[in-house]
Amino acid sequence: MSIGSTLNFSIDNSSVQSGGVVGFSLRNSANAALMEFYFTGGASFYTINDNAGASLTTVPFTSSGLDISISYTAADTYVMSVKPRSGSTTYYFTGRTFISRGNQVPRTP
Repeated sequence: MSIGSTLNFSIDNSSVQSGGVVGFSLRNSANAALMEFYFTGGASFYTINDNAGASLTTVPFTSSGLDISISYTAADTYVMSVKPRSGSTTYYFTGRTFISRGNQVPRTP
């Protein structure tokens, strides 16, 4: 990805067994995780993991799927929006920094 690029996609995790984990990670060309977004079965909210560490979001669990948009805004930084398909609220995560710093560039498939 180049700075200014946006990646849009949808995920549908259905139900998640207690203790199970489902989600995605954005990786660089060395296959190192730059950020992760996931749900752990038994929890109520999704988790985001980046340079700030792993923290619960306010995005509630849904088995109806999520529409996600990630924009690579500058070296090492991104913004993300998450919209549950079963609701009308879009959750925004701005000014986020990748796990590994040092001009990390998201890999394109």
